[in-house]
Amino acid sequence: MSHTIAFIGGGNMGGAILRAVCRAIPPEQVLLFDTDRAKAEALAAETGCGLAPDGSAAVRAARYVFLCVKPQVFASVVAGLLPALREGAACGEFRTLVSIAAGLQLSDIRTMLNGLPVPLIRI
Repeated sequence: MSHTIAFIGGGNMGGAILRAVCRAIPPEQVLLFDTDRAKAEALAAETGCGLAPDGSAAVRAARYVFLCVKPQVFASVVAGLLPALREGAACGEFRTLVSIAAGLQLSDIRTMLNGLPVPLIRI
């Protein structure tokens, strides 16, 4: 793991949290992936954080992963990240997931993780 924190999604809420994090820790420790590449590049240029080529690369590179995507796409995003999360778990490198998705309970997210025992925080 080369970064402390990865952000999956850099929209209004995710971007606001990312900006605050980049003021609190060196932005070089923060990595961002967003499907809107232009938005991600602009946010990275503004904050000094790094860009990941995809969500899996972001997960592999960081210890903490902020899931900052809308609830309606949350399940598909998590499904896409599961292989990288499993790889880390198999090596004993569990990522802590932090969800900001409104309306999703921890039990909902645990179900999406298919029993993968990762630390999970909902804010």
